[in-house]
Amino acid sequence: MQYRFEDLVELVELNPQFFHVTTERGGIAEMTDNPPGASEESISAAEAALGVKFPSDFRRYLAKWGNLCWDGVENYGIVDDNPNAKYSNVVSETQYVREEGGLPENYVVLVNEDGDEYICVDVNRPEGAIVTWDFFERELVDRYYQRPSFVDYLINEFVSQAEDLEEEAGESIRWPASIDPSVDPYEDD
Repeated sequence: MQYRFEDLVELVELNPQFFHVTTERGGIAEMTDNPPGASEESISAAEAALGVKFPSDFRRYLAKWGNLCWDGVENYGIVDDNPNAKYSNVVSETQYVREEGGLPENYVVLVNEDGDEYICVDVNRPEGAIVTWDFFERELVDRYYQRPSFVDYLINEFVSQAEDLEEEAGESIRWPASIDPSVDPYEDD
């Protein structure tokens, strides 16, 4: 299923206790603290630094939250409205993987998978398809969590981890009507 950005917003708004953003200090801000997203100026500066134009939903994600994380998952973005922040920064992480791991210019890093693989947004695709880059082999690799859109990836990753998140938190996730958590998002793969 292809999700919309509004589905992601509703999921976060229904469950702020499960989400957080990374701050410049390397700490976290809970969603209940209403963390500010990135300004248009910071988003444009990040695009200029990387020489790309972000897909529209990725821009909306940056403007809404800056970055978005949940227990055990850190998705990069723009931290504390600073495109040059040290932590969880899409610009610095993408530049590093380009320089050291041969990442092509049309990908921006979203998640570091233990330093050997990087989940990336393909900026040449309007919906921001998700691909995986192998740092050491310097090539795209096929992985089960690749998705046709950035939003699909975020929602599907959250759904796939929901049971563990609920168990750890001791409370249930509230699901928007548009998301069916009983369907394994990766069973077709």
